[in-house]
Amino acid sequence: MSMSECRDIPATEVSYNRRLHLAGVIVILAASTLGVFMPVIPTRFRSLRIPSHVLTLGKQFGTGVILATAFIHMLPTAMSNLSSPCLGPTLSQNYQSLGGLLVLSASLVMHCPGQTITVQDETPCRRSSCSSVSSCRQEHDLADDEESRMILSPSQVSASEGSLNTQQCARLSQATSYGTIARNSTQHNTADSHARQASSASKNDRHHHHLLEVGHSHAHGLELLDVSQRKIATYILEAGIASHSVVIGVALGVSADAEFTGLLVALVFHQFFEGFALGARIAELDFGSTMNHYFLALVYSLTTPMGAVLGIVISSSYDPTSVAALLTEGILDAISTGILLYMGYVNLLAVEFNLNGEIRRESSRMKAMCFLALWTGAAVMAVIGLYA
Repeated sequence: MSMSECRDIPATEVSYNRRLHLAGVIVILAASTLGVFMPVIPTRFRSLRIPSHVLTLGKQFGTGVILATAFIHMLPTAMSNLSSPCLGPTLSQNYQSLGGLLVLSASLVMHCPGQTITVQDETPCRRSSCSSVSSCRQEHDLADDEESRMILSPSQVSASEGSLNTQQCARLSQATSYGTIARNSTQHNTADSHARQASSASKNDRHHHHLLEVGHSHAHGLELLDVSQRKIATYILEAGIASHSVVIGVALGVSADAEFTGLLVALVFHQFFEGFALGARIAELDFGSTMNHYFLALVYSLTTPMGAVLGIVISSSYDPTSVAALLTEGILDAISTGILLYMGYVNLLAVEFNLNGEIRRESSRMKAMCFLALWTGAAVMAVIGLYA
């Protein structure tokens, strides 16, 4: 398309049925709501609980959906819109990589929140690099400390604290940001060996019990860090999905009748599977109130219908080749692509799959099913990409 074609596109009479488009909004709302609430509601009601292995497979399926959405549904649109001849020679000829630059920038920016949270929530033990035994003692429960001192002699207390604190700091320094390694059972064996060296034979069992309790408290602290980071990651993931959902909603709202039906069918499947992927992440978050889960799910349910309503409102004056339309859609898709790629590869694929202790302990058959679910999710969205 040349610049002259962008400026002088002939006005053609197209068929546009407003009632049909409004009915499509309701259909999209139903598909989005069903997809995102399907994993959320069963986790809130025990009678509807989904088996854990089914939820695990659903999460891996969702990871494939998210990655394919970024690569197949967002990235091509961002690159083509931001290098369109309608934007002038600066972007269409001199620099055609603006879309890629925005994708890269969004991915790098996504690294900051997780790193900031990790640094703020680090224990004093980790920040001091375990150079001082006293800095690690802040991790101890005072009641357990007093009980330990009553059981052991002063020399035994000193030796056990030194060996325990050194072992604890080493364990914390090796743990990932999500605390996966900290929950490994081999740490209790290490604590056991330190206990036997520090205590006498007659007090061995009691001291070992104390060490296990302290080790458990450390693992619990890392799980709390894990929860906070999971929440932030889910918020960012939903923000990336929501911005893309508004864009495709507008595209549905302004589409002519000739292409509306095919686009609607494709978006119904798109919204359902994407909603299921997000809902599986929302369902595992630990909130004080169930209403928080419902709120996050509701936000996703409404974004595409709201975009479609906006598209219907502006359909009479919307020009898809205008500079404003190309830049708005291209920039939103590029930023969303960067967010989903970072979240998909770092938080979902690497941490929730490769470093997931539960999956590591599963049978070979279950691991193969996880891979199959991941690839199936990507394949489904790739097929939908033929139509939407």
